[in-house]
Amino acid sequence: MPGEDTFRDRQADTEWVEANDKIAIHFSEASRIADSLVTVNENSSEYESFWPISQGPRGPGLQYQYVSYEQVETGELTKGGYAVFIMPHSWAISREEAREIRSFVQNGGTVIADVVPGILDGHGAIQARGMLADLFPVPPAGP
Repeated sequence: MPGEDTFRDRQADTEWVEANDKIAIHFSEASRIADSLVTVNENSSEYESFWPISQGPRGPGLQYQYVSYEQVETGELTKGGYAVFIMPHSWAISREEAREIRSFVQNGGTVIADVVPGILDGHGAIQARGMLADLFPVPPAGP
């Protein structure tokens, strides 16, 4: 039928084009280790809790890049032209990462997290206040 496109036609049209949906996903070894310590279900791995959010953009066919903590610290979110930064189980972030993430948001970027990010510093030490408490405020616990 004229005008009808098939998956094969769409695939052929896009096969050699590298899409860039300006989505970055945080990869932090410190957070991965912290996640393994706080994972409640002893029968699951930390990857099972990390996997759903890190694969979220793939569902609608969006392209993304993993960004390491070193890249975040050196301003890659802004320099790389990212629009969205996903922080899956990013329990631990450094002060430099926090500074650059704030700058990213101030410049119009969007940050998505599934836990309160930065409750640990880059070395895994518990913080009295989350490193990004201004972006992810948590009400005090109580009745």
